Amino acid sequence: MKDNRQRPLDRIYQRLSDRLGDSLEREMIAADSLAPRRTPARTAAVAVAAVVYIANIALLAAGVALLVLAHASPVAVVIGLLCLAVVTVIFPRPYRAPKKDRGDLADHLPELQRLVGDVAARIGVAVPDEVRLDDEFNASWSVEGWRRRRVLRLGVPLLAALNGKQTVALVAHELAHDRNGDARRGLLVGSTVQSLSTALYLLGPEARPFAAATGTAAGGIMSAAAPLTNAVMWVLSRPVHWLLVLQAHLLYRDSQRAEYLADDIAATVAGTAAVVALHDVLLAGPDVVAAVRRAVLTGEHANAELFADVAAAAQDPTQHEDRRRRARKERRRLAATHPPVTSRIAVLEQRRERLEKVFLDPGREGPLRAELSTTFPAHARTLIDRARDGLYRG
Repeated sequence: MKDNRQRPLDRIYQRLSDRLGDSLEREMIAADSLAPRRTPARTAAVAVAAVVYIANIALLAAGVALLVLAHASPVAVVIGLLCLAVVTVIFPRPYRAPKKDRGDLADHLPELQRLVGDVAARIGVAVPDEVRLDDEFNASWSVEGWRRRRVLRLGVPLLAALNGKQTVALVAHELAHDRNGDARRGLLVGSTVQSLSTALYLLGPEARPFAAATGTAAGGIMSAAAPLTNAVMWVLSRPVHWLLVLQAHLLYRDSQRAEYLADDIAATVAGTAAVVALHDVLLAGPDVVAAVRRAVLTGEHANAELFADVAAAAQDPTQHEDRRRRARKERRRLAATHPPVTSRIAVLEQRRERLEKVFLDPGREGPLRAELSTTFPAHARTLIDRARDGLYRG
């Protein structure tokens, strides 16, 4: 029988998470301003990032020096090449979304682009370099590559579930990340976190033996060597792992504070009520998944009509309190980048109420909905195909 009891260290960790999360929520409710500020943890995270850069530069210099100055020594050459190989893996590089996660450009949706421009002007930030649509019940903001391209991603299932005011709130929240001071999105800290994550992935032990199914002699040798290789890779990955853990703990409070600030900025644009309503819709994620699975199992509403079911499930007012009650049972996590949704709702509802500044009147909301609906069929097929694959794979 599985033992579900928490270990003593886990219980201590969870109590610390709850205590610090509660204190941050109270601080956000009482604060006159949620503007970002320099903290010892934020300073330490920047220092760790600087150390990662310095260590990489030192390794690069050592590798080049060994190859150039001690090229007659085979041992020096091997060590030099090893230094250069390590630098190749872990040298800081800015985040760039994988190709499969980038979504489709929304350049062909002028009403959506107009809304994004209006909200950006109200917040006081530049219009994003790219607005993209993907298949997630979510949205995100990122600054990508060495060119620091600012990318707004909006999930079509989420857009389909929102009314006009909630759509303004969503866009405002994501664009607010361009001025809320989240250190993870900066070039120095963000690039080191990205490179350390990539390095940890590359150094991770193999999930299964090399070429175990080939039945060849070479495959047998590689399979036999896999445990030793995995052990070496595990040892090499430990410093990277603990650096990532350290950065996560240094940055978690800064990142959560940035989410509260993004909500506050969004409320100054869309109004407090709209941002709260947006969070209530975001809590409907499990119901949206159920709607998609129902479409797969019944064969009904397999195209754009699917999103009518998604919107009905997400906007059902009779479910809001029940969803909030279930969400309150979510335990806080010390290294989470986002506070629980119910904490964000509590902060919004207990701070001074804000009124909307950007309006989507029927003359604008109707064309925007019609424009977005042209994207529904393709994204609905993708969602259903993905859900069907999940059912077949168990």
